[in-house]
Amino acid sequence: MRVLTFGWEFPPAQSGGLGFACQSLTQKLLHDGVEVIFVLPKTQDAPHGNARFIFADKERLLRFKEADVTPVPYQHAHNKIDIIVGYKEDGTPIIKSRTIIEEAHRFAHQASIIAMTEEFDVIHAHDWTSYLAGVAAKIASG
Repeated sequence: MRVLTFGWEFPPAQSGGLGFACQSLTQKLLHDGVEVIFVLPKTQDAPHGNARFIFADKERLLRFKEADVTPVPYQHAHNKIDIIVGYKEDGTPIIKSRTIIEEAHRFAHQASIIAMTEEFDVIHAHDWTSYLAGVAAKIASG
């Protein structure tokens, strides 16, 4: 079984109880033979453990997956308002949101892109900051 997990933090990054709960749950799943793909909203120091980690801020804004459907036009692009505050050495923008709610919505958008290209059996969204990511992943993956 493969679980696509969305969480807001994970040790060794400075974490509160949420990060340690995610770590414990992930370790138990791995111990039981479950493959875990853990998605975090931002790049951080290498997390401990044997899970595969994806950092949503490293994902491209668009990925392609072959599908036998007619695309639906984008309807709400004007709702995505971010502030580019600079650029990294590799040219990717440094984006700052005004609130954690905006951060959670951006994470959800990135989650939908990730879910379209990953293979998984179950989606787990760990808390209020990542549940929108889980919902977006479900909608995107069918």
